Amino acid sequence: MHSVEGVDGPANSASSSSASRTSAGTLPPDLAASTGFLLGKVGASVTRRLANALSLLGLRQKHFAVLALLEDSGSCAQQSVAARLNLDPSGLVSVIDDLRRRGAVERERDPEDRRRHTVRLTEVGRALLAECRELVASVDAEWLAPLSEEQRRQLHAILLRLAEADPVIPSPRIS
Repeated sequence: MHSVEGVDGPANSASSSSASRTSAGTLPPDLAASTGFLLGKVGASVTRRLANALSLLGLRQKHFAVLALLEDSGSCAQQSVAARLNLDPSGLVSVIDDLRRRGAVERERDPEDRRRHTVRLTEVGRALLAECRELVASVDAEWLAPLSEEQRRQLHAILLRLAEADPVIPSPRIS
């Protein structure tokens, strides 16, 4: 396995182009040299793995995101959920409806503004979120298996930093 400069110490003595050719398998050198392409490729793979895992619960990633956000924020205006998760508000309605049918969330009119709906997590939702977390942790462990614990921490820190710097991605809350 090749060392990655800045993540695992100085790069090994192989040239970066030959390292790219061998570390990315059968990809052409131009693609193996593109961090954006590799991130997209890995992202697509992880997205498929997460989708497959969450489908075991009859959920999608949007469901997991809403459950996690509601646990973090408590009762929340539906429009705020859409904005914080960068979701289309009309698409969010069906996600919340799905969760409401399962008893995972409750939606009610805001007593201070009857035009607004607030959403909150129920005990059923907390239990469902716990199941989601187990599945997500399993997927993470699987796809991150080639990395050491330190490399995993570094990758996570780098991804958080990139997410915070991207104006399209809502900034993750770092606790």
